[in-house]
Amino acid sequence: MRKGGSCGYADVLDSDLVCAYADVTGCEPTVLMVGAPKCPQLGRDLSAMYAAGKLERSVVGLGNGDSSIGFPKWVYSYSLKGTPG
Repeated sequence: MRKGGSCGYADVLDSDLVCAYADVTGCEPTVLMVGAPKCPQLGRDLSAMYAAGKLERSVVGLGNGDSSIGFPKWVYSYSLKGTPG
């Protein structure tokens, strides 16, 4: 986020973020048929950083997301605290 990747925002549906997180932490994300790999620990870590006041959080609706095949209807999007946007 600090380097401005993904426009300075991060969420658990960002494949690049999930893969980079897995490389750094050694977690084993679940590869899905479509979309980003699933890594619950990434979501927990982003949420903990939000709770600690390091990140800002907003809800992003995925209007055309197909929840019948596992896509969420919304996700949290995170940015560094104080990031213009």
